[in-house]
Amino acid sequence: MQAIRTLLKPVASLRLTVALFVAAMALVFAGTLAQMHRDIHSVLNDYFHTFFIRIHGSWTPIPGGYTIGGLLLVNLIAAHTVRFKITRKRAGIIMVHLGLIVLLLSELVTSLFAVESQMAIREGSWVNYSEDFRELELAFTTPDDEPGLDLVNVIPHTLLRRGKPIRVPDSPLEVSLVRWLPNARILGPMQMGNRPKPATQGFGKQIGVDLIPPVTEAGKINSPAAVVELRHTQTGEELGSWLVTMELLPQEITVGNRTWHVALRPRRDYKPYAIQLIDFKHDRYQGIDTPRSFSSKVRIIDDRDGTNREAVIWMNHPLRYEGETFYQASYDAATEQTSILQVVRNPNTLTTYIPDAMLALIPGVLVPFVTTVPGMALCLVTVGLCIHFGVMLGTFVSKEGV
Repeated sequence: MQAIRTLLKPVASLRLTVALFVAAMALVFAGTLAQMHRDIHSVLNDYFHTFFIRIHGSWTPIPGGYTIGGLLLVNLIAAHTVRFKITRKRAGIIMVHLGLIVLLLSELVTSLFAVESQMAIREGSWVNYSEDFRELELAFTTPDDEPGLDLVNVIPHTLLRRGKPIRVPDSPLEVSLVRWLPNARILGPMQMGNRPKPATQGFGKQIGVDLIPPVTEAGKINSPAAVVELRHTQTGEELGSWLVTMELLPQEITVGNRTWHVALRPRRDYKPYAIQLIDFKHDRYQGIDTPRSFSSKVRIIDDRDGTNREAVIWMNHPLRYEGETFYQASYDAATEQTSILQVVRNPNTLTTYIPDAMLALIPGVLVPFVTTVPGMALCLVTVGLCIHFGVMLGTFVSKEGV
Protein backbone atom coordinates (compact mmCIF):
# COMPACT_ATOMS: atom_id res chain seq x y z
CA MET A 1 0.00 0.00 0.00
CA GLN A 2 2.86 2.35 0.85
CA ALA A 3 4.44 1.67 -2.55
CA ILE A 4 1.17 2.59 -4.29
CA ARG A 5 0.94 5.86 -2.34
CA THR A 6 4.53 6.72 -3.24
CA LEU A 7 3.78 6.06 -6.88
CA LEU A 8 0.59 8.14 -6.83
CA LYS A 9 2.02 11.08 -4.86
CA PRO A 10 3.17 13.14 -7.89
CA VAL A 11 -0.22 12.58 -9.58
CA ALA A 12 -2.06 13.66 -6.42
CA SER A 13 -0.26 17.02 -6.33
CA LEU A 14 -2.42 20.03 -5.47
CA ARG A 15 -0.33 22.07 -7.93
CA LEU A 16 -1.46 19.72 -10.68
CA THR A 17 -5.07 20.29 -9.60
CA VAL A 18 -4.68 24.07 -9.86
CA ALA A 19 -2.93 23.78 -13.24
CA LEU A 20 -5.72 21.57 -14.60
CA PHE A 21 -8.41 23.99 -13.37
CA VAL A 22 -6.58 26.86 -15.11
CA ALA A 23 -6.35 24.79 -18.31
CA ALA A 24 -10.08 23.97 -18.05
CA MET A 25 -10.96 27.66 -17.69
CA ALA A 26 -8.80 28.51 -20.73
CA LEU A 27 -10.48 25.73 -22.73
CA VAL A 28 -13.97 26.98 -21.84
CA PHE A 29 -12.94 30.53 -22.80
CA ALA A 30 -11.50 29.39 -26.15
CA GLY A 31 -14.53 27.21 -26.88
CA THR A 32 -16.89 30.08 -26.08
CA LEU A 33 -15.06 32.42 -28.47
CA ALA A 34 -15.09 29.75 -31.18
CA GLN A 35 -18.90 29.66 -31.08
CA MET A 36 -18.96 33.18 -32.52
CA HIS A 37 -18.03 31.71 -35.91
CA ARG A 38 -18.92 28.01 -35.63
CA ASP A 39 -21.89 25.92 -34.59
CA ILE A 40 -21.93 24.41 -31.11
CA HIS A 41 -21.63 20.79 -32.29
CA SER A 42 -18.37 21.32 -34.18
CA VAL A 43 -16.95 23.26 -31.22
CA LEU A 44 -17.88 20.42 -28.87
CA ASN A 45 -16.17 17.88 -31.13
CA ASP A 46 -13.03 19.93 -31.80
CA TYR A 47 -12.49 21.42 -28.33
CA PHE A 48 -14.18 19.34 -25.63
CA HIS A 49 -14.84 15.83 -27.02
CA THR A 50 -11.21 15.31 -28.04
CA PHE A 51 -7.83 14.64 -26.43
CA PHE A 52 -6.10 17.47 -28.31
CA ILE A 53 -7.70 20.51 -29.87
CA ARG A 54 -8.36 20.33 -33.60
CA ILE A 55 -8.01 23.71 -35.34
CA HIS A 56 -8.51 24.10 -39.11
CA GLY A 57 -8.72 20.33 -39.51
CA SER A 58 -5.32 19.55 -37.93
CA TRP A 59 -4.39 18.35 -34.46
CA THR A 60 -2.53 20.78 -32.20
CA PRO A 61 -0.69 19.87 -28.96
CA ILE A 62 -3.18 21.80 -26.83
CA PRO A 63 -5.01 19.54 -24.35
CA GLY A 64 -8.70 19.09 -25.11
CA GLY A 65 -11.63 18.20 -22.90
CA TYR A 66 -10.90 14.46 -22.69
CA THR A 67 -7.30 15.07 -21.64
CA ILE A 68 -8.11 17.68 -18.98
CA GLY A 69 -11.13 15.76 -17.66
CA GLY A 70 -9.22 12.47 -17.54
CA LEU A 71 -6.29 14.02 -15.68
CA LEU A 72 -8.67 15.70 -13.22
CA LEU A 73 -10.33 12.34 -12.56
CA VAL A 74 -6.99 10.60 -12.00
CA ASN A 75 -5.77 13.49 -9.83
CA LEU A 76 -8.89 13.38 -7.65
CA ILE A 77 -8.77 9.59 -7.12
CA ALA A 78 -5.04 9.73 -6.41
CA ALA A 79 -5.52 12.54 -3.86
CA HIS A 80 -8.07 10.43 -1.95
CA THR A 81 -5.73 7.45 -2.00
CA VAL A 82 -2.70 9.41 -0.79
CA ARG A 83 -3.96 12.19 1.48
CA PHE A 84 -7.60 11.84 2.54
CA LYS A 85 -8.91 9.57 5.25
CA ILE A 86 -12.50 8.43 5.64
CA THR A 87 -13.77 10.10 8.82
CA ARG A 88 -17.07 11.58 9.94
CA LYS A 89 -15.71 15.11 9.64
CA ARG A 90 -14.71 14.53 6.04
CA ALA A 91 -18.07 13.08 5.00
CA GLY A 92 -19.05 16.31 3.21
CA ILE A 93 -15.80 16.54 1.25
CA ILE A 94 -16.08 12.90 0.24
CA MET A 95 -19.61 13.52 -1.06
CA VAL A 96 -18.43 16.56 -3.02
CA HIS A 97 -15.60 14.63 -4.63
CA LEU A 98 -17.87 11.67 -5.36
CA GLY A 99 -20.30 14.05 -7.09
CA LEU A 100 -17.46 15.48 -9.18
CA ILE A 101 -16.33 11.99 -10.20
CA VAL A 102 -19.89 11.07 -11.24
CA LEU A 103 -20.17 14.37 -13.14
CA LEU A 104 -16.95 13.74 -15.10
CA LEU A 105 -17.92 10.16 -15.94
CA SER A 106 -21.45 11.16 -16.98
CA GLU A 107 -20.06 13.78 -19.36
CA LEU A 108 -17.83 11.12 -20.90
CA VAL A 109 -20.83 8.80 -21.37
CA THR A 110 -22.86 11.65 -22.90
CA SER A 111 -20.13 12.59 -25.37
CA LEU A 112 -19.72 8.98 -26.51
CA PHE A 113 -23.29 7.68 -26.58
CA ALA A 114 -25.79 10.57 -26.64
CA VAL A 115 -27.64 11.01 -29.94
CA GLU A 116 -29.46 14.17 -31.09
CA SER A 117 -31.71 14.48 -34.11
CA GLN A 118 -34.73 16.41 -35.34
CA MET A 119 -38.27 15.38 -36.22
CA ALA A 120 -40.27 17.64 -38.52
CA ILE A 121 -44.03 16.98 -38.52
CA ARG A 122 -46.72 18.79 -40.49
CA GLU A 123 -50.16 19.29 -38.93
CA GLY A 124 -52.36 16.26 -39.49
CA SER A 125 -49.51 13.97 -40.55
CA TRP A 126 -47.42 11.46 -38.64
CA VAL A 127 -43.71 10.55 -38.67
CA ASN A 128 -41.84 7.46 -37.48
CA TYR A 129 -38.25 8.70 -37.90
CA SER A 130 -35.96 11.54 -36.88
CA GLU A 131 -33.11 13.04 -38.91
CA ASP A 132 -29.52 14.01 -38.07
CA PHE A 133 -28.50 16.83 -40.44
CA ARG A 134 -24.84 16.50 -39.43
CA GLU A 135 -24.68 12.95 -40.80
CA LEU A 136 -25.73 12.11 -44.35
CA GLU A 137 -26.64 8.93 -46.21
CA LEU A 138 -27.20 7.95 -49.81
CA ALA A 139 -30.60 6.25 -49.85
CA PHE A 140 -31.97 3.81 -52.42
CA THR A 141 -35.74 3.28 -52.13
CA THR A 142 -38.10 0.99 -54.04
CA PRO A 143 -41.66 -0.23 -53.36
CA ASP A 144 -41.63 -3.41 -51.30
CA ASP A 145 -43.55 -6.56 -52.18
CA GLU A 146 -45.90 -5.79 -49.28
CA PRO A 147 -48.35 -3.02 -50.27
CA GLY A 148 -47.82 0.36 -48.60
CA LEU A 149 -44.21 -0.35 -47.61
CA ASP A 150 -40.86 0.64 -49.16
CA LEU A 151 -37.59 -1.24 -49.25
CA VAL A 152 -34.85 1.19 -48.21
CA ASN A 153 -31.08 0.67 -48.36
CA VAL A 154 -28.70 3.39 -47.21
CA ILE A 155 -24.97 4.01 -47.47
CA PRO A 156 -23.44 6.33 -44.81
CA HIS A 157 -21.55 9.27 -46.30
CA THR A 158 -18.44 8.29 -44.35
CA LEU A 159 -18.40 4.93 -46.15
CA LEU A 160 -19.21 6.48 -49.52
CA ARG A 161 -16.36 8.99 -49.23
CA ARG A 162 -13.76 6.23 -48.97
CA GLY A 163 -13.95 6.10 -52.76
CA LYS A 164 -14.31 2.34 -53.16
CA PRO A 165 -17.20 0.75 -55.09
CA ILE A 166 -20.05 -0.30 -52.78
CA ARG A 167 -22.69 -2.92 -53.51
CA VAL A 168 -26.19 -1.70 -52.64
CA PRO A 169 -27.83 -4.46 -50.57
CA ASP A 170 -30.90 -6.23 -52.02
CA SER A 171 -30.32 -4.67 -55.42
CA PRO A 172 -28.27 -5.21 -58.60
CA LEU A 173 -26.64 -1.77 -58.13
CA GLU A 174 -23.06 -0.82 -57.32
CA VAL A 175 -22.21 2.79 -56.51
CA SER A 176 -18.89 4.64 -56.69
CA LEU A 177 -18.11 8.20 -55.63
CA VAL A 178 -16.87 10.47 -58.41
CA ARG A 179 -16.82 13.77 -56.54
CA TRP A 180 -17.75 15.01 -53.07
CA LEU A 181 -18.50 18.66 -52.29
CA PRO A 182 -18.65 19.43 -48.52
CA ASN A 183 -20.75 22.53 -49.19
CA ALA A 184 -22.32 23.44 -52.51
CA ARG A 185 -24.89 25.65 -54.17
CA ILE A 186 -27.05 24.63 -57.12
CA LEU A 187 -26.51 26.37 -60.44
CA GLY A 188 -29.40 26.66 -62.88
CA PRO A 189 -29.08 26.18 -66.67
CA MET A 190 -28.47 29.91 -67.23
CA GLN A 191 -25.85 30.06 -64.48
CA MET A 192 -24.05 27.02 -65.88
CA GLY A 193 -23.23 28.75 -69.16
CA ASN A 194 -20.57 26.72 -71.01
CA ARG A 195 -19.51 24.74 -67.98
CA PRO A 196 -19.51 20.96 -68.39
CA LYS A 197 -22.51 19.16 -66.87
CA PRO A 198 -21.62 17.39 -63.59
CA ALA A 199 -23.54 14.17 -64.44
CA THR A 200 -24.83 12.20 -67.41
CA GLN A 201 -28.20 11.20 -65.92
CA GLY A 202 -31.03 12.78 -63.91
CA PHE A 203 -30.98 16.41 -62.81
CA GLY A 204 -27.24 16.63 -63.43
CA LYS A 205 -27.87 16.87 -67.19
CA GLN A 206 -29.58 20.27 -66.80
CA ILE A 207 -28.15 21.83 -63.64
CA GLY A 208 -24.82 21.97 -61.86
CA VAL A 209 -23.23 22.69 -58.50
CA ASP A 210 -20.54 25.07 -57.33
CA LEU A 211 -18.23 24.41 -54.40
CA ILE A 212 -18.55 27.14 -51.75
CA PRO A 213 -16.76 27.72 -48.42
CA PRO A 214 -18.06 25.76 -45.40
CA VAL A 215 -20.68 27.46 -43.25
CA THR A 216 -19.25 29.02 -40.08
CA GLU A 217 -22.29 30.94 -38.85
CA ALA A 218 -23.90 29.43 -35.75
CA GLY A 219 -27.25 27.76 -36.37
CA LYS A 220 -26.62 27.05 -40.06
CA ILE A 221 -25.47 23.82 -41.70
CA ASN A 222 -23.56 22.89 -44.84
CA SER A 223 -25.36 21.62 -47.93
CA PRO A 224 -23.12 18.85 -49.32
CA ALA A 225 -23.43 17.43 -52.82
CA ALA A 226 -22.01 14.39 -54.56
CA VAL A 227 -21.62 12.93 -58.01
CA VAL A 228 -21.95 9.14 -57.95
CA GLU A 229 -21.56 6.54 -60.65
CA LEU A 230 -23.83 3.49 -60.83
CA ARG A 231 -23.19 0.10 -62.39
CA HIS A 232 -25.28 -3.05 -62.88
CA THR A 233 -23.49 -5.76 -60.92
CA GLN A 234 -24.88 -8.66 -62.95
CA THR A 235 -24.37 -7.39 -66.49
CA GLY A 236 -21.58 -4.89 -65.82
CA GLU A 237 -23.59 -2.20 -67.63
CA GLU A 238 -22.66 1.38 -66.75
CA LEU A 239 -25.79 3.28 -65.63
CA GLY A 240 -24.19 6.72 -65.81
CA SER A 241 -23.34 9.35 -63.21
CA TRP A 242 -25.86 11.14 -61.01
CA LEU A 243 -25.81 14.44 -59.12
CA VAL A 244 -27.33 14.17 -55.63
CA THR A 245 -27.81 16.86 -52.98
CA MET A 246 -30.16 17.38 -50.04
CA GLU A 247 -31.91 20.11 -52.06
CA LEU A 248 -32.93 17.81 -54.93
CA LEU A 249 -35.87 15.44 -55.04
CA PRO A 250 -35.22 11.68 -55.29
CA GLN A 251 -34.27 10.63 -58.84
CA GLU A 252 -35.54 7.52 -60.61
CA ILE A 253 -33.29 4.69 -61.78
CA THR A 254 -34.98 1.85 -63.66
CA VAL A 255 -33.17 -1.48 -63.64
CA GLY A 256 -35.06 -4.29 -65.38
CA ASN A 257 -38.65 -4.19 -64.17
CA ARG A 258 -37.86 -2.36 -60.92
CA THR A 259 -37.53 1.37 -60.27
CA TRP A 260 -35.27 2.76 -57.57
CA HIS A 261 -35.22 6.29 -56.17
CA VAL A 262 -31.81 7.64 -55.15
CA ALA A 263 -31.33 10.67 -52.89
CA LEU A 264 -28.75 12.21 -50.59
CA ARG A 265 -30.52 12.95 -47.30
CA PRO A 266 -29.89 13.43 -43.56
CA ARG A 267 -29.31 10.19 -41.67
CA ARG A 268 -32.65 8.79 -40.52
CA ASP A 269 -33.26 7.02 -37.23
CA TYR A 270 -36.45 4.97 -37.61
CA LYS A 271 -38.64 4.45 -34.51
CA PRO A 272 -40.83 1.46 -33.59
CA TYR A 273 -43.63 3.97 -32.99
CA ALA A 274 -45.10 7.02 -34.71
CA ILE A 275 -45.89 10.57 -33.59
CA GLN A 276 -48.77 12.54 -35.11
CA LEU A 277 -49.03 16.33 -34.94
CA ILE A 278 -52.59 17.19 -33.99
CA ASP A 279 -52.22 20.94 -33.55
CA PHE A 280 -49.37 23.46 -33.66
CA LYS A 281 -49.72 26.85 -31.95
CA HIS A 282 -47.43 29.79 -32.57
CA ASP A 283 -47.99 32.90 -30.46
CA ARG A 284 -46.30 36.26 -31.07
CA TYR A 285 -45.86 39.32 -28.92
CA GLN A 286 -48.61 41.82 -29.65
CA GLY A 287 -47.80 44.13 -32.55
CA ILE A 288 -44.51 42.44 -33.59
CA ASP A 289 -43.39 39.21 -35.29
CA THR A 290 -41.13 38.05 -32.45
CA PRO A 291 -42.25 34.57 -31.27
CA ARG A 292 -43.56 34.49 -27.72
CA SER A 293 -44.16 30.76 -27.49
CA PHE A 294 -44.96 27.77 -29.65
CA SER A 295 -46.30 24.37 -28.72
CA SER A 296 -47.22 21.06 -30.31
CA LYS A 297 -50.12 18.81 -29.42
CA VAL A 298 -49.09 15.32 -30.50
CA ARG A 299 -50.38 11.76 -30.38
CA ILE A 300 -48.08 8.79 -29.73
CA ILE A 301 -49.06 5.63 -31.64
CA ASP A 302 -47.25 2.44 -30.66
CA ASP A 303 -48.71 -0.80 -32.06
CA ARG A 304 -46.40 -2.93 -29.93
CA ASP A 305 -48.38 -2.35 -26.75
CA GLY A 306 -51.42 -0.49 -28.11
CA THR A 307 -50.28 2.93 -26.86
CA ASN A 308 -52.41 5.77 -28.23
CA ARG A 309 -52.16 8.87 -26.06
CA GLU A 310 -51.91 12.62 -26.47
CA ALA A 311 -49.34 15.01 -25.05
CA VAL A 312 -48.47 18.70 -25.35
CA ILE A 313 -44.86 19.80 -25.91
CA TRP A 314 -43.77 23.37 -25.31
CA MET A 315 -40.73 25.27 -24.16
CA ASN A 316 -39.05 23.60 -21.13
CA HIS A 317 -41.84 20.97 -21.03
CA PRO A 318 -40.59 18.10 -23.20
CA LEU A 319 -42.19 14.74 -23.93
CA ARG A 320 -40.35 11.65 -22.69
CA TYR A 321 -41.02 8.30 -24.32
CA GLU A 322 -39.03 5.09 -24.83
CA GLY A 323 -35.81 6.57 -23.46
CA GLU A 324 -35.98 9.60 -25.76
CA THR A 325 -36.82 13.22 -24.93
CA PHE A 326 -38.72 15.41 -27.40
CA TYR A 327 -38.16 19.16 -27.05
CA GLN A 328 -40.03 21.93 -28.88
CA ALA A 329 -37.10 23.30 -30.88
CA SER A 330 -38.45 25.31 -33.82
CA TYR A 331 -41.01 25.45 -36.62
CA ASP A 332 -41.24 26.05 -40.36
CA ALA A 333 -41.67 29.80 -40.68
CA ALA A 334 -42.87 29.51 -44.29
CA THR A 335 -46.05 27.59 -43.48
CA GLU A 336 -46.29 27.82 -39.66
CA GLN A 337 -47.92 24.39 -39.81
CA THR A 338 -44.81 22.26 -39.39
CA SER A 339 -43.35 21.72 -35.94
CA ILE A 340 -39.68 20.80 -35.49
CA LEU A 341 -38.91 18.68 -32.43
CA GLN A 342 -35.43 18.05 -31.05
CA VAL A 343 -35.07 14.35 -30.23
CA VAL A 344 -32.42 13.44 -27.64
CA ARG A 345 -31.40 9.96 -26.53
CA ASN A 346 -29.01 10.21 -23.59
CA PRO A 347 -28.00 7.20 -21.45
CA ASN A 348 -27.57 9.60 -18.53
CA THR A 349 -31.33 10.20 -18.50
CA LEU A 350 -33.17 7.96 -16.04
CA THR A 351 -36.75 8.66 -17.09
CA THR A 352 -37.00 5.21 -18.70
CA TYR A 353 -36.85 3.69 -15.21
CA ILE A 354 -39.26 6.13 -13.54
CA PRO A 355 -43.02 5.57 -13.99
CA ASP A 356 -44.97 8.41 -15.63
CA ALA A 357 -47.25 8.64 -12.59
CA MET A 358 -44.24 9.35 -10.38
CA LEU A 359 -42.80 11.87 -12.86
CA ALA A 360 -46.09 13.79 -12.76
CA LEU A 361 -45.63 14.32 -9.00
CA ILE A 362 -42.19 15.94 -9.43
CA PRO A 363 -42.20 19.75 -9.86
CA GLY A 364 -41.01 20.70 -13.35
CA VAL A 365 -38.01 22.68 -12.09
CA LEU A 366 -36.71 19.63 -10.19
CA VAL A 367 -37.10 17.09 -13.01
CA PRO A 368 -33.56 17.61 -14.47
CA PHE A 369 -32.02 17.09 -11.03
CA VAL A 370 -34.00 13.94 -10.24
CA THR A 371 -34.07 12.21 -13.63
CA THR A 372 -30.51 12.74 -14.92
CA VAL A 373 -27.15 11.49 -13.68
CA PRO A 374 -25.49 14.97 -13.94
CA GLY A 375 -28.39 16.47 -11.99
CA MET A 376 -28.03 13.90 -9.23
CA ALA A 377 -24.28 14.55 -9.19
CA LEU A 378 -24.90 18.27 -8.68
CA CYS A 379 -27.32 17.46 -5.86
CA LEU A 380 -24.62 15.28 -4.29
CA VAL A 381 -22.11 18.14 -4.52
CA THR A 382 -24.62 20.60 -3.02
CA VAL A 383 -25.49 18.34 -0.09
CA GLY A 384 -21.79 17.58 0.47
CA LEU A 385 -20.92 21.29 0.62
CA CYS A 386 -23.76 21.92 3.09
CA ILE A 387 -22.58 19.09 5.32
CA HIS A 388 -18.94 20.19 5.15
CA PHE A 389 -19.65 23.85 5.98
CA GLY A 390 -22.07 22.74 8.69
CA VAL A 391 -19.37 20.59 10.32
CA MET A 392 -16.83 23.43 10.03
CA LEU A 393 -19.31 25.89 11.56
CA GLY A 394 -20.07 23.48 14.42
CA THR A 395 -16.34 23.02 15.10
CA PHE A 396 -15.76 26.78 15.13
CA VAL A 397 -18.71 27.42 17.45
CA SER A 398 -17.59 24.74 19.92
CA LYS A 399 -14.04 26.10 20.03
CA GLU A 400 -15.14 29.69 20.52
CA GLY A 401 -17.75 28.70 23.09
CA VAL A 402 -20.46 30.68 21.34
